[in-house]
Amino acid sequence: MQKTWFSLFLLSAWLFSASWLAAQAESSFPGMGTVTGSQVNIRARPGTSFENLGSFNQGTRLMVVSRLEDWYEVRLPETVHGWVTADTLDENNVVQKEPCRLHAGPGLVFSAFAKAGKGVKLEVLEVLENWRRVKVPPEATAWVNAAYVALDQPAEPTVTAAAEQPAAEAAKWAAEKARQEAELAKAKAEADRIAALAKAEAERAAQGKHAAAEAETKRQAAELQAKMQAEAAAKAKEAAKEAEAKRIEAERLAREQADAAAKAVQAANAAEIVKAAEEKRLAAELKAKEDAIAAAKEAEELRLAAEKKLKEEETKAVEAAKAAEAARLAAEQKAKEEKAKAAEAAKAAEAARLAAEKKAKEEEAKAIAIAKAAEEARLAAEQKAKEEETRRLAAEQKLKEEAEKAEAKAKEAEAARLAAEEARRAAEQKAKEEEARLKAAAKEAEERRLAAEQKIKEEEAKAAAAVKAAEEAATRRAAAEAARLEQEKKARAEAEAAELKAKEEAAKAKEEEERLAKEAAARSKAVGEPGLPKMAQHSGRVISLQRNATPEATHVLCEVTNRGLVPICYLRSQRLDLNQWEGADVIVTGRDVKPPAWRLPLIHVLGIQKTQ
Repeated sequence: MQKTWFSLFLLSAWLFSASWLAAQAESSFPGMGTVTGSQVNIRARPGTSFENLGSFNQGTRLMVVSRLEDWYEVRLPETVHGWVTADTLDENNVVQKEPCRLHAGPGLVFSAFAKAGKGVKLEVLEVLENWRRVKVPPEATAWVNAAYVALDQPAEPTVTAAAEQPAAEAAKWAAEKARQEAELAKAKAEADRIAALAKAEAERAAQGKHAAAEAETKRQAAELQAKMQAEAAAKAKEAAKEAEAKRIEAERLAREQADAAAKAVQAANAAEIVKAAEEKRLAAELKAKEDAIAAAKEAEELRLAAEKKLKEEETKAVEAAKAAEAARLAAEQKAKEEKAKAAEAAKAAEAARLAAEKKAKEEEAKAIAIAKAAEEARLAAEQKAKEEETRRLAAEQKLKEEAEKAEAKAKEAEAARLAAEEARRAAEQKAKEEEARLKAAAKEAEERRLAAEQKIKEEEAKAAAAVKAAEEAATRRAAAEAARLEQEKKARAEAEAAELKAKEEAAKAKEEEERLAKEAAARSKAVGEPGLPKMAQHSGRVISLQRNATPEATHVLCEVTNRGLVPICYLRSQRLDLNQWEGADVIVTGRDVKPPAWRLPLIHVLGIQKTQ
């Protein structure tokens, strides 16, 4: 019975194909069109429920091959890919087996939307098990919604085209009919081959070899065949609907063409041409109807022959089913025995499983105990780490506080040092002023001495003049000499007094400096800081630092050895000009104010003298 339905499906498909070709003969396809939507999906079949193969952008030009209701069949761009089975291609990716169908995905459950002919080379893009993703061939087509495609307007039909089109399309239909008949014969041969295979399978099942497995295989094959027939019937119905729609569309186009031809004839006063065209159209329609009747009659004869053959096959299938049933019963008996053995094996396996579960539980308990101990150790370690972290943070805080205190003390010491340095500078400034005053007093005494000497010279000149003038002025000269001696003694006394006064003032300056130093030491001691730098004395040769001089040090005192000069300390003085002592071997006295980061002492020179 299933084979009968299958044969009827083939005959119906052929008739619908013929009707579709007749309707297609009146259409204006193929033709060019333009995509009007922004992103128009490409479907494997004419419907939104079928797979999406890609999309067209707005403004894309495309070739429209045919129309089915609200869908256009169009040629595909290179960006669309399909999937084929690996056994249809050779090692060079050339199609070696037909039919080579392109599917929307890697599986037979995906829709097939195109075919590749034998000998066509395909570009493989991806390999997935037994499937290959390839670029579609140039002749491949799929479907887009007609609402988003604008067809180019065809040229206005002429009387000649209207008259000649039915004959040309009828010839095309006849050729397509012959191709469909060839496909029908091929399908019939395939059905016979399937029947022969089923018969051979039934005979092998009757022999008792692998009866149960063969019966199951046969049942699955029958279910698959029934499923395929159901799908074929559904597709046949769909094709019938499509063919009917196309036939109606073809009739509408024919009427439009006839109306256009009539209008063209009326405009040209060509009534005879219109009549001839109408006669040709009627003749073409009559021939098409006769061909359709002949095809239907032939199809009916084929159907009756197929039904007769199917009845014979059904009788054979019944006999084969009986044999298969006997084989099935034997297989069931054997299966029962195997089931009993399997039950015993299952019991043994269950016992082994329970033992394994028991052992696994014991192992799990041990693992839990170990994990618990490890967790406790981890928690203890974490607690210890937290305590260590707390102690570390406390120590860091303490160190930070001590560092802040030390920094504060350092700032206070620096402030005290700066204050002491300021006091020292003030004392040095005062000492300089006293020294300048003493120098001025000494200079004044020297001027007085010089003036006295000049006066003495003048007096001597006068005395000489007096001696030359007269001998008898000896007494007066002696008196003048006595006066000169007295004046010289007086001048010397004044110079000595000025020098003594300068020494006293220097002593007072030194006392003042010592007093200021003591006061600074007392203030430093009060704030907890060291007093003024201690006094130091060094001997050596004075060398200028020249370009290496800094505000803190201008010279260096070096010891003269056999190997050369060895630095002893750096020198600086605000009261003395050390440049005058460059290269001299001297003894320097001053305060040792060595900076913390310096390798050698720094002496603020207060006194300097040459060595003997």
